[in-house]
Amino acid sequence: MGNIFAPATRDPPPENHMVRHEHFEWPRQPVHRPPVNRPAVNRLPVDRLPVNRPPPVDRLLERRALEQRALDQRALERRALEQRALERRALEQRVLEEMYRFDLDDLAEEVIILQQAMMQPQPQPQPQPRPNPQPRGQCRFFASGHCKKGATCRFSHDMNATPVAGNTANSSNDNNTYELGGAWVQFNNGGTVSKVVFASDYSAINIRNLPHTSSTASVKIILENVGIPTFGVDIRLVAQAEQDLCGAILKAEDPSFARTACRKLATYTTLAKMKVAIVPPIIPHSQSPYQIDCRKVHCAWSRPTREARLIFATKGPAYKLQRESRAGNYKVLGSRVTAHVQQSPDEWVVKLTGLSDTVSEQDIVKTIPVSERPQKVELGEPDYVADSEFDTTIIKSMLLESGPLERWEVPKNSKAKRFNAYGIFFDESSARNAASSLNKKPLSFSRTTQLSVSVVASAKFKILAKIYDMVRPRINAQKPAWDRQYIRLSEFPCKGQYHILKLEGDNHQGVVKAKECIEKIVQGEVVRMEGKDLRCGNFRKDGKESKKVQTIENTFKVLIIPDIRKSQFRVFGREAVPKETLEQITKLLQDCVSESHVIELNDVDFRWASNGGFRFLRSQLGDGIAFFDITPRYKRILIRGSKADYNNAMAIVAAKKIMPRDADSVSGMECPTCFCEPDEPIRMSCDHVYCSDCFVQMCVAEMTADREFQICCPKADATGKICKKAFSLSEIQEHLPSETFEDILEKSFESYITRHPADFKYCETPDCGQVYRVTSHGSDHPSIFTCKKCLKSTCTICHTSHPGKPCTKGNPSSALSNKIKEELGIKGCPRCSRLIEKTDGCDHMTCKCGAHVCWVCLASFGESGECYDHMRRIHGGIGI
Repeated sequence: MGNIFAPATRDPPPENHMVRHEHFEWPRQPVHRPPVNRPAVNRLPVDRLPVNRPPPVDRLLERRALEQRALDQRALERRALEQRALERRALEQRVLEEMYRFDLDDLAEEVIILQQAMMQPQPQPQPQPRPNPQPRGQCRFFASGHCKKGATCRFSHDMNATPVAGNTANSSNDNNTYELGGAWVQFNNGGTVSKVVFASDYSAINIRNLPHTSSTASVKIILENVGIPTFGVDIRLVAQAEQDLCGAILKAEDPSFARTACRKLATYTTLAKMKVAIVPPIIPHSQSPYQIDCRKVHCAWSRPTREARLIFATKGPAYKLQRESRAGNYKVLGSRVTAHVQQSPDEWVVKLTGLSDTVSEQDIVKTIPVSERPQKVELGEPDYVADSEFDTTIIKSMLLESGPLERWEVPKNSKAKRFNAYGIFFDESSARNAASSLNKKPLSFSRTTQLSVSVVASAKFKILAKIYDMVRPRINAQKPAWDRQYIRLSEFPCKGQYHILKLEGDNHQGVVKAKECIEKIVQGEVVRMEGKDLRCGNFRKDGKESKKVQTIENTFKVLIIPDIRKSQFRVFGREAVPKETLEQITKLLQDCVSESHVIELNDVDFRWASNGGFRFLRSQLGDGIAFFDITPRYKRILIRGSKADYNNAMAIVAAKKIMPRDADSVSGMECPTCFCEPDEPIRMSCDHVYCSDCFVQMCVAEMTADREFQICCPKADATGKICKKAFSLSEIQEHLPSETFEDILEKSFESYITRHPADFKYCETPDCGQVYRVTSHGSDHPSIFTCKKCLKSTCTICHTSHPGKPCTKGNPSSALSNKIKEELGIKGCPRCSRLIEKTDGCDHMTCKCGAHVCWVCLASFGESGECYDHMRRIHGGIGI
């Protein structure tokens, strides 16, 4: 059917039709007849005589002409489709070339399996003999990610095998690396931070189709032949499904390594079958309860639409249809359609826009009541012809201009109003570049359609199964509100003791609020008494207290979890726990735990306790009641027992009675912290013995020290020389509760970040705690940091947020001018530029970065004594 809005034309009549007479002849001689009385008739001139009308059209010939035109039209469409197929194949070839001659979609499942193998240390492989051509079954070690036999293994190394459940997480941490603040932190002896790395610091490639005799040495030779340095490159050989071939995964602590290696290895022609592709760098599994990912982009573009003209005889039905459209009630094939009345002298025309390209006249007519239907419906042509394979290939090639894709997904949903596709990049910066450069960009296959590209934020949660079973109704109640914001919540099958939830959406602020909502629900209600947390430090899960807690749970239909890490009780319910119910639970729980009392010690009391008084106190109260608590800020005795125990302890402290040492007691068996005979003694690697509780308190006290974090032995010998041996991280972890050990690592990491302000910065969101690496223009590291906790994007160069715009600043600067600083009486630290203010005391200032600063001239020193010597020598005093 042609264009209904084109001027009307008429086909020429067939040749055998009669046409108007060219001549008209009168008789040459008149014939005389008798006159007849007839009424007068007006005679017409010759040139206006009536003409002979053509006979009816030959229907058969007309039908044959229409069929011929239809055949011609189909031939044109077929030739057009063939041309588009040729273009599509050429485009696909270019796409494959841009992806380094390797289809990354086929690699997605393989990379997931290989990530486990990369986590385990492996010996340097040597040239291996041809593997057994008849494997006897699936290798369970390869399925779990740590088969060390490689190609010589007698069992199958099928890449599509499912990893063994339960073996994905490392139960031990041999390299002392932990996830803190969004970074991977490596610790030395004493809990001192030795290295901080991010996932963006690494890049990796996968080389396939290498000879089965390949070794790490032969792979290094290949790299050297194309000019790639091999120092610091981690090479792991992996098996392939083809038994005469193998592969290798190469990782380096260099963000540009993968791109450079792919470009140079593409010129290596010795191994014609070798294929190289960028893969995600393998990092340890996240220990966070949730994971944030912003590497996915959502591409959407409109489906083909057409217009229609509805011709009505009266204006009533026409304007009624327009009113329904404006109210959003008029739909055709389930989709809303816009209707607009176009007035004309003789008829009422309604123009419909936004119709699907598959709509027919009958589909439109049946949406209108019979009495109000139009006289005629004229359908227009679609604005473009959709070819799903060709169009998605065009979109994919546009994304590849921003970086390589890890995965490309095209959902099959013919009912959606728009076409949708999803691309997952290897790094977040590529995803954000694609969104900023391609959003609202016109498409080559449609003049009227624009491409919509947005970054999809996702958050995964790992929730204890028994907690999720209790709070599931509360989470499901939030789904309708999230659906209205186009935020999807997915639930994955339970694995072991945990459920996995995933939030996903283009609306980042909505995802953040939904994430906070789930976090609040799964954290539960903290039990408090008089505004303070009810501590569960003495609670035993296998003791009589546990049975009492189970009785409370059954009574109130709740779940009570003792949070040992924070020494708190948390209550979970299928609905929000009412305040009255929580108060009743608090009173019942208070009877399940022992009371705790504190006795503060002055200098006299402390000397008494150190010289035998504490031993006497413990002998009178019994074991497990009195504990020494010594930190740089306070010295005290903790009494965990009844009020009577507390009163007896106060009386003993006031009387200052002591217990002499046993005759067989030696100084080597004296706890270096409490100076008493060790209670529950533990022997450290330096051969000194501590009380179990005293060692914990000593480690906790280090968190408040104003120096570089390090846990070492404070024992002094007879000459006064202090041991100062730094304890290994493994023995610290062995003798500390898990929650205390984690707190110590966090404090050590916080101290390290504070002392390296030029290298690391915290997220600008208050109390966020996530860290990113400071970069500069021209750096290979990503210039955009997206916080995994609050999803706020920050430029790592200027430390501000300017999405979609280049950074115009080379170095971070203070927001305050020097004049304003001088008026306010504040200055900047010469080491880290942090603002400092002197309110009282001498001119010696100590910044949080550890610098000792002279307030007068802003000279910085490593030790306080150096600063005081400088002030006396240069300024004649310390400013008091």
